[in-house]
Amino acid sequence: MRFPRTIGFRITLGFGLIIIAIIINVVLSQRIVSRIQTTQQEVSNILEPSIRQLIELRDVLHQSKDLAQTWGYSERDAGSPILHDLRYNFQNQLPAIHQQILHLSNGWRQRDREDYNDFYLYINDSLYHNTTQFTSNLYPTDQSDTMSSGNLTRLLMGSFEFADRELDDLIARFDRLVIQSSEKTEGVYQQTLNVLLITGIIIILAAILIAILLYLALANPIRQYADAIKSMGKGVIPENEFREGTDEMGQIGTALNSMIKGLRDLSVFAEEIGKGNFKSKFTPLSDKDTLGNSLIQLREDLQNAGIEEVKRKREDERRNWSNHGIARFSEILREYSGSSEDLANKLISELVNYLGARVGGIFLIRAKGDSPGDIELIASYAYDRTKHIKKTIQSGEGLVGRCVQEGSTIFLTEIPKDYIKIKSGLGQDNPKSLLIVPIRLTEIIIGVIEIASLEIIQDFQIEFVERIGSTIASSLSGEHAGSSPTKNPA
Repeated sequence: MRFPRTIGFRITLGFGLIIIAIIINVVLSQRIVSRIQTTQQEVSNILEPSIRQLIELRDVLHQSKDLAQTWGYSERDAGSPILHDLRYNFQNQLPAIHQQILHLSNGWRQRDREDYNDFYLYINDSLYHNTTQFTSNLYPTDQSDTMSSGNLTRLLMGSFEFADRELDDLIARFDRLVIQSSEKTEGVYQQTLNVLLITGIIIILAAILIAILLYLALANPIRQYADAIKSMGKGVIPENEFREGTDEMGQIGTALNSMIKGLRDLSVFAEEIGKGNFKSKFTPLSDKDTLGNSLIQLREDLQNAGIEEVKRKREDERRNWSNHGIARFSEILREYSGSSEDLANKLISELVNYLGARVGGIFLIRAKGDSPGDIELIASYAYDRTKHIKKTIQSGEGLVGRCVQEGSTIFLTEIPKDYIKIKSGLGQDNPKSLLIVPIRLTEIIIGVIEIASLEIIQDFQIEFVERIGSTIASSLSGEHAGSSPTKNPA
């Protein structure tokens, strides 16, 4: 397997060695520290407390031995305080120390734990028995009793001496374990120093190797690249091309060549924009090419300016269309001399055709006494012919009635197929859009205009119809003498 001889590979290799050395150092140090901590915990939590408790146990045994001797050479009174202290040692102090040692013995070696159990069993079975026999039977009355007292005293003292030797041996073991742990800790410390020294040497050598590789691989190419960058900083595009390759320096050379080509393309593109050629093609170096993207944005801004100009012209056309329509209907109102119904039919016919719609109608409110009455269709237009349809809608009924009640324009683009069943008054067509506009005379609603189209009615057309509603209101307000308009709910 061939490894790439790139600068990145060599640098990565060097740093990889450093990282490996550091990882090894960390792992070994962690293990060493863990061993040190384990050893120290064993010494501080097990060995040293065990030694203290064993020494305390030995001191209590020595004290008990002294008390037994003192009592044995005294008057041997059963109520003596000395005898009370001796019994207290065996019945209270020794068991209390034993419980603490048992808790610590969980961390002992198996052999030490077994030896201690045997030792304490000896204290309970033999030493305590001998002490009890000694304190219970030493009441001499004759020569034979004196000889028996001597035998009991020698037996008891021998038991104490045996217990003392066994306990000293056990304490000595723990002292040796503490010394061994200290020596072990010292050796671990020395091992840590050796590991740190070795890894430090490896890290230094790797750093020196990386520095040499960087110097050999980067010095000359960097000087060439620096000269080229200085020239581009003065606005001069270099003519020469740099070496391209797969290594890092070759990749930098590729990037510089691409940037130089991009600057040349930018220069040509800017000239084309200056000439007004907005269709000139240009591809930025990347999504983050600030200069290239700025020039593309400039081209788009100039194109958008043209689009905005087209929109402005369209708005002017719509405004002119609306103004022309208002003038046209005003002229119809001034010049038409027929009846009001004929005028209404003329108006709705012109309005439907002017909007390019297919169906339309004008409704007026009729009075019933002093209250607003029904809403009557007085003029309609459908499929290029007048439809003389007498149609009446109850107040508040359907969309027309709702428009009168709310006093606002209703515009729908989703019209149900059974629209005729809701009594909108426009036959059986299924239009794509429906517009219902109130006819206002100042603040009074006197009727509505309803327009249906097979196309979507635009906003400017809706505004136009609303203006027409206000324009024709005065001409239709006198239609039928009995009409009673409704005030705008708003």
